[in-house]
Amino acid sequence: MSAMFTTAMALRQVDTAADDAVFHGELNRHWTIGPKVHGGAMMALCANAARMAYAGAAAQPALQPVVVSANFLWAPDPGAMRLVTSIRKRGRRIGVVDVELTQSERTAVHAVVTLGEPEHQGCGGGPRCCRRTRSWI
Repeated sequence: MSAMFTTAMALRQVDTAADDAVFHGELNRHWTIGPKVHGGAMMALCANAARMAYAGAAAQPALQPVVVSANFLWAPDPGAMRLVTSIRKRGRRIGVVDVELTQSERTAVHAVVTLGEPEHQGCGGGPRCCRRTRSWI
């Protein structure tokens, strides 16, 4: 049986302050390696919490996670978890959010998420366009 990624990423906001937000969610048992939750799934949950916290606190268009740096402090079990976010930088084009994923009052992951405008257009094949990667040179 497989679990949909969007279902595994579901979070519920339970508290908010000026630049902080707290979310509850579930570490899905289908996203594991052996008995422990996959690190990539935990990073994605941190990125999702950062995106939701930043979007809820900002008036500008929604930014998306473009970089996630995480420290894994211990391996949590599938089950209930909590994500605490703190907005460190709110810029016009870039935002930085700290996220801690905790379970049973113990921090499992500390992540720093950089949010920005994702690149969505190639270079169009112009004179300064790399023909192989379709990106600007």
